[in-house]
Amino acid sequence: MTAAKLLEEAAKAQARARKLAPDARLVRVAANLDDPRSHWIFVFRSDKQKKLLTVWQKRIGVERLEKGASETLWSTRLAKLDGLEGAYKRLKAEKHWFVPVRVEIVPRWKGDPDFLFIDARGRVARVAGPSPVGVPQPPPPEKEKAPDPPKD
Repeated sequence: MTAAKLLEEAAKAQARARKLAPDARLVRVAANLDDPRSHWIFVFRSDKQKKLLTVWQKRIGVERLEKGASETLWSTRLAKLDGLEGAYKRLKAEKHWFVPVRVEIVPRWKGDPDFLFIDARGRVARVAGPSPVGVPQPPPPEKEKAPDPPKD
């Protein structure tokens, strides 16, 4: 899934969460990898109502919020992700033996979010969000040439 599609799904989930809590902010995104029918799960936090809202495709779960601060998963940083496929390739390059059954996208205080891959035994492998190398960058804009002076 690309970052653009993930942002689109997050915006839909946020609209649904904000019907219950107007101050809901995204704190985590997850998906189960072992089920081919799985969809993204979005977790929002409402500090005013002291609730944790979990938005699935067809329902919303509401839990009491535990004390403690939680980082926000900003959409601008979420847009910088290079997609689940790229993170999975980097995971396999580092730990070829690791077989994840769940992935979570979690924010960092300073920097882009990370992918947390979790296997069936509960072991966690953290993969940095944007790919440090290999991310295509747009070419720098070319400067226009000054017109040649007239020839006399």
